[in-house]
Amino acid sequence: MKFIRRPNCVLLASASAMAMTTAAPLAFAQDAGEDQRTLSTVVVTTQKQSESIQDVPIAVSAFDEAALENLQLTGGPDLVRAIQYVNFTKGIFTGYNFKFRGIGIDVVSTTGDAGVGVHVNDVPLIANRLFEAEFYDVERVETLRGPQGTLYGRNATGGVINVITAKPVLEEFQANVQGTLGNYNSRKLKGMVNIPLGETAALRLAGSTLSRDGFVKNTGTGNDIDDRDLFSVRATLAWEPTLNLRGWIMAEHFEEDDNRLRSGKQYCAKDPFRTSFGGVPIAGPDILYTSLGCRDVPASDPAALTGVNTAATLGGGFAIIAGLANGDLNLAPQSPDPRTIGASIDPSYSAEQTLISWNVEYDLTDSLTLTYTGAQNDSEIVSQEDYNKFQSSVPYNVAGVPAGNPALAPVYSAIFPGGVVNDPQLGPSNSIFTYDLSGGIGDETSHELRLQSDFDGPFNFNAGIIKSDFETNDPSSVTESYYVFSNSLTAFAQLNNALGGALLGGTSRGRRPKHY
Repeated sequence: MKFIRRPNCVLLASASAMAMTTAAPLAFAQDAGEDQRTLSTVVVTTQKQSESIQDVPIAVSAFDEAALENLQLTGGPDLVRAIQYVNFTKGIFTGYNFKFRGIGIDVVSTTGDAGVGVHVNDVPLIANRLFEAEFYDVERVETLRGPQGTLYGRNATGGVINVITAKPVLEEFQANVQGTLGNYNSRKLKGMVNIPLGETAALRLAGSTLSRDGFVKNTGTGNDIDDRDLFSVRATLAWEPTLNLRGWIMAEHFEEDDNRLRSGKQYCAKDPFRTSFGGVPIAGPDILYTSLGCRDVPASDPAALTGVNTAATLGGGFAIIAGLANGDLNLAPQSPDPRTIGASIDPSYSAEQTLISWNVEYDLTDSLTLTYTGAQNDSEIVSQEDYNKFQSSVPYNVAGVPAGNPALAPVYSAIFPGGVVNDPQLGPSNSIFTYDLSGGIGDETSHELRLQSDFDGPFNFNAGIIKSDFETNDPSSVTESYYVFSNSLTAFAQLNNALGGALLGGTSRGRRPKHY
């Protein structure tokens, strides 16, 4: 069991005495037969209050629902196409790295937070579905560049992405639905309905679903992979009993269960073995350990299709020690088609999130507003795939020599008859077989209380306190973990146990983690 607790309590205080004008889209209007060019008004809440984007002294980009549709920004990763100096990378592990101006975080750790904070309706979400979910029924998406620690207590070093969902409209019935059909059997449906409940309350229901067949061919299994199958539903109830008091509560649930790829095709130029270093010759088995596995080349270089030298990998290295291999097990080049891989297994991807958030505002006076925002977020994600994305072109040795010791050859033949490794999890195989399992379960709460002014003079303030608490402590499953499964690692452990623990200084006992 792993237990991680991340309390975060930050006092917020800011004062504004001047404003700066930022660029905004131009709109055209016609008056009395003359063309006039004016700045359109875009309202944002980047300073925790509704303001025109021209009056906000922050580097911010905002997209309302119409802009998201026009620019075809379907989800978080698409923002890189509309904002300057933004990068989005998805690594082998389940996390991702969103960067503003090159500032993010590349750390791979259960205790490492993203450099760019993700918020929904001003609520910070350490565990979020920015990579998986699609935008639907949103009022706007705001992105703030640069460190955010005063107004946004999440203390993000790179910036903030804030998704503002559409809120109920009082005394007005609204509804819309939008469907899309495409190739690869793609079907997308999203819509909303706004239901007035008397004069002081309204309920807004919204949802989105997407399904699509895979368009990546896995020659290892013969199947099409990287499909999509996800849905999300949201209900928001708003209530304004008086002119001074208003609030809303929102419940949202998201699920995805498909075989999408967590990471793309692995372009890798094979790093060859070396026979000398600094003029000193290298001979014998030592040559096997001179490769770094990969070397950097442009993706357009044909060498990028040669793939990793398995002797430099964890699984390949243990295969050599166990006598299963004599060197590189990956000699067949990859397909030049970026949508074709040769993985040993098809990937699986499952994500789920339930978010409940609420907001209450009370006008103490005409110039002072007290606001309380809270949230409860439960999140779970698990993914497995062959991260090397190749099938070995070289089988294991029928007659191997473990650790270079010929005296151990009979032990090898007894444990691995015909070069076949019997792995209790991966089954029998006479070639290297490696995949990973990455996942996490999170429970998060946040509370924020702030007092804001709206004076007529040049001075205003925004003071408050925020507390966020993120935990991952479910003892019944693999939480915030990353596992690598390889029959070569199993073979090494089996050989070590057969030799009474001679290779590791003791016998090893396997542990089988729970599969989601």
